[in-house]
Amino acid sequence: MDYIWRFFGFSRASFNAHPDSLVLHSSEKATRLIDLCKSIVPLCWLNPFLFNGHLQTCWTAIKERGPLIYYKRRIFFAEAAAYAGSFAVDFVVQPHEGTDPELPPRTTYLYENELGELGGDDETPMLVVLHGLSGGSHEVYVRRLLERLVGEDWKLCVINARGCAQSSITSDLLFNARATWDLRQLVKWLQQMFPNRPLFAMGFSLGGNILVNIAPKEAIPYQEFQRNPFTVLCTTRLGGHLGWFENGGGRWYVKPATQFLKAIAALSERKADIAGHRERFSPTTRSVGPNASFDPMRRKFRTNGS
Repeated sequence: MDYIWRFFGFSRASFNAHPDSLVLHSSEKATRLIDLCKSIVPLCWLNPFLFNGHLQTCWTAIKERGPLIYYKRRIFFAEAAAYAGSFAVDFVVQPHEGTDPELPPRTTYLYENELGELGGDDETPMLVVLHGLSGGSHEVYVRRLLERLVGEDWKLCVINARGCAQSSITSDLLFNARATWDLRQLVKWLQQMFPNRPLFAMGFSLGGNILVNIAPKEAIPYQEFQRNPFTVLCTTRLGGHLGWFENGGGRWYVKPATQFLKAIAALSERKADIAGHRERFSPTTRSVGPNASFDPMRRKFRTNGS
């Protein structure tokens, strides 16, 4: 029966998570993280003519104008001498008529006297987006995501990897899946500039790898999703890399992604609840239940031939 549904472009979403998933509290009720994810993931109905992952992925090469997102770009210079160089961050702003031939469309530079336009002491949730390999804020898959949050009381920005999105290369240090230094500096700057804003992040492809590495300093293998109470893995049988094209050209993944962000932002007492679970599921404790354990897998580069 499942094959018949897939023939018409329908695909079930599967979820993998720890049996004792993280509990999120709101003023009304407590909700397990996995139950929250299941409740906000809509029906996956894709274009039946793109009937496998290869076709979905190939279709991303088709040039699509996509939604019009306007940016102001700020250049950051690395604070740490070990990571010398610069990187560009594009902040989503209201539509403007400014243009710059050296930057992507609808993008102009943000000057110091314009910083106040980004806000200050407000408590608006802020999202930092990390693009995929050789991408940038101009990519359609990034703009499709931002489109659903523009006008929804969110502050948005995209961190561009060094040399991407027509940013200048100012040193011989570029980026890789473990290059967390620029993101760390940006987060520090955002916390200083906007101390009351809860920060969220979302990464695509290589950007997702960087995001995973910034907090635990480790990769998350598939098996660990079933033992880690802080993660939920959602998969579908159909779709492709940065694909999931629906009938009409929309991209399905932006729906569960943005709905999850909105749901998390609406919850209260997140910090207290997460802190309690972190103590319960400390890796030094190892045992978290009769049939499960949480012992993160560490991955380190080999150096000096070791």
